[in-house]
Amino acid sequence: MKWMMTLALAAALAGSAQAQDKDRTGFNVPEAAQRLTSRMTEELGLSADQAAQVQALNEKYLRKTMVSREEAASETGKPDKQAILAERERDLKGVLTASQFEKMQQMQGARPARTPEGKPINEVAPVR
Repeated sequence: MKWMMTLALAAALAGSAQAQDKDRTGFNVPEAAQRLTSRMTEELGLSADQAAQVQALNEKYLRKTMVSREEAASETGKPDKQAILAERERDLKGVLTASQFEKMQQMQGARPARTPEGKPINEVAPVR
């Protein structure tokens, strides 16, 4: 769920990219995957080998998410993001060390809740 938010953020940031490898929506998958990988490398302390593997996984699952979104739009259904994210997390678990994986999960839990549109949800004090 939280990686979905990360992917949504990457999609929003990549929307204005001006590169040739864009799909029909204007989303630049390699650029978004590189930004996500750079952040993970910095925050998790990935080795060069791990960074290369994570880059490939990020690109694979961003593409998979975009295809799923396009298919869902054409079928007027919802994409199965949860299954894609669970599969990605399973693959990342094979690349990251146990401590890196745990830190990644903690980082995901630290993000504020967001609406389906990607806007942050502000907590409201109860009415008395």
